[in-house]
Amino acid sequence: MKIHVLALDGAFDTGLAAILDTFSTANELTEMQGRRSPSFDVSVVGMRRKVRTSQGLKVPVHGRNPDARPDWVVVPAIGFKTPDPLQLALDRPDVADAA
Repeated sequence: MKIHVLALDGAFDTGLAAILDTFSTANELTEMQGRRSPSFDVSVVGMRRKVRTSQGLKVPVHGRNPDARPDWVVVPAIGFKTPDPLQLALDRPDVADAA
């Protein structure tokens, strides 16, 4: 199963890490059990070339490819909690492009 994790600028660090760790762990446990269930092919993609988490960590992302058709897209929450900064983040061009 092809999964794209869409990392937007300002994503919660723990949200992004938890998603990636979950799919990685599922793949490892499936392999360890010798099961032939579908594995998760996970790619971190971004709307822009440079993405930083809410704590400022650089996220290596693949550029968007209009021909790539994932089975699922998972979007970690962005790290803005109060109304005004959240509205500013939602009005950004990269977030609009993601929608």
